[in-house]
Amino acid sequence: MARLMRLSFRLPSLRDCVLGWVLLLGTSALYSPYLTIYVTLTALASFATLLLDRLAKRDVPPNRWPFVGLVYAAPLVLSVPLGTVAVSVVKGVMSTFLTLALLGTVRSGVLRVVPVLAYLVIDSLVLATLTGVHLLPLLLASLTGGTVGASVVAVVDALTLASLGIRTTDALGEFLSFKSGRDHSLHSLFKGMETRTRVRVPVRVFVFVAKNNDVKGCFVIPWIHPGPLGDVGGGDLPGRIVRRLLREGIVPLVFHSTTTHDFNPVDRREAGKIVEETVKLVREAVDREGCSVGSAPVRGEETDSVGQILGGRLFLVLSKYPEPSDDIDAATGIALERDTGGWVADCHNSFGDPDRGRVYVFSEDFWRLMRDARRISERVKPIPGLRAGFDHVDPGLDPETGLGSGGVSVAAVEAGGARTLYVVFDSNSIVRELKEEVERTLRDLAEEVVVCTSDSHEVNPRGYNPLGQIMGRDDKRRLLKAVRRAAEGAIEDLEECEVVPVEGWVKVEVTGPGSFQRLVHSVETTRTVIRVLLPTAFLGVTLLSLLFGIRT
Repeated sequence: MARLMRLSFRLPSLRDCVLGWVLLLGTSALYSPYLTIYVTLTALASFATLLLDRLAKRDVPPNRWPFVGLVYAAPLVLSVPLGTVAVSVVKGVMSTFLTLALLGTVRSGVLRVVPVLAYLVIDSLVLATLTGVHLLPLLLASLTGGTVGASVVAVVDALTLASLGIRTTDALGEFLSFKSGRDHSLHSLFKGMETRTRVRVPVRVFVFVAKNNDVKGCFVIPWIHPGPLGDVGGGDLPGRIVRRLLREGIVPLVFHSTTTHDFNPVDRREAGKIVEETVKLVREAVDREGCSVGSAPVRGEETDSVGQILGGRLFLVLSKYPEPSDDIDAATGIALERDTGGWVADCHNSFGDPDRGRVYVFSEDFWRLMRDARRISERVKPIPGLRAGFDHVDPGLDPETGLGSGGVSVAAVEAGGARTLYVVFDSNSIVRELKEEVERTLRDLAEEVVVCTSDSHEVNPRGYNPLGQIMGRDDKRRLLKAVRRAAEGAIEDLEECEVVPVEGWVKVEVTGPGSFQRLVHSVETTRTVIRVLLPTAFLGVTLLSLLFGIRT
């Protein structure tokens, strides 16, 4: 899956493509004026396709078809002086390439292969007429290349159609459009996955209410995964919750729940249900009875997990730092809650190999977290009296630096004679070095500093992008100053509070159990098949085209 996230193609610009056509036109003029006519017609066909895209208001890169046409035409032009056999071989190979390029990057349709084959036939007629090359081998090579290319696309499409209900080429085309910032239909693709299912998930909120009955801030634990990427599905869900509650004068800390990609909302509308439920719960908490019972924080022994009582209920944040600490599955979270009676969240605060970072029920990491959760639940001592303060900052960093639209939220909690600072970055994990630097920056302000991320996938349009990985020195300095400022603001905001733990349930359509594993498996299977299928296809077309040329 990481390979898919990093996938990108940078085509030459439209200006470079035009320059390439000019050079090809000049080269063809050295051989024959008739060959120049062929280059001109092929170029016009490429740019005419671009014009049709514009008239149809399709948002495609303007350099796509000029580049594909240039790559197709250049070898043909250069092979003409070598004779019929050479042209036949090149025609077969490039017909395969053109078919793959066209069918592999456009929306699926039963008849989409017809215009491609028609173009290949017409192109053969024009090339043979203008250059004197024998027509029959060109026709046979073109149809063979087109048929083989279409067959490869059909096989590759079938791989994901059977397992996920979506075609590989549809997904690839939309994914590349998404990564280039163009119009895409990834929402509909994820909504069309056969694994999708409707689930009923909890939304947990610790609401901190001041003596004047105003809500100061809240800890939000939505049991939904903020994925799959960018603003698709629930990718920017934490940022949406933060922005919505800030408009109501409430500072939220949106924690990552113990969920995996199986719980990605299929579209933004489904994710919006979580936002609305969170707002409703916060508003209703004012009229409910809370309590000011808290405790000093307690850290685990085998893991970097931390537990503290808030409003009479244990709050557990789980981490495997300094080991990679990625998604924890829902079964693990449910088991820990059942065993301790608390509410759990995933710190998601130590970037590394995602496969090593994930935690599944009954794994060795599961038992380590379970033992620490039990120790923490036994050692926390409920004490009346709790003070809390909140602050939020937006350092003004671009999402490509790893920080999403939710910015940085900080809560200061004093109970049991100890002050705890909770820092939540709206990011998809954080590199260990930056986490440690944040802790050092705040160490003089509190006895305990808990650094978490929301696991926002808003920052992931071009691959894994943990906070701190590609951040420049100036951006890092600005971020640390902002965190320090927010922490000091939260401490200044400290006052006696009651905590109201509230819970709601929402029915949400998600990508479904096993969707992430099936997606990863499909991607890896497709890569394996393509590595074997493409060389075989091109070799077969080359040999057949050579045979067609020799026979004539």
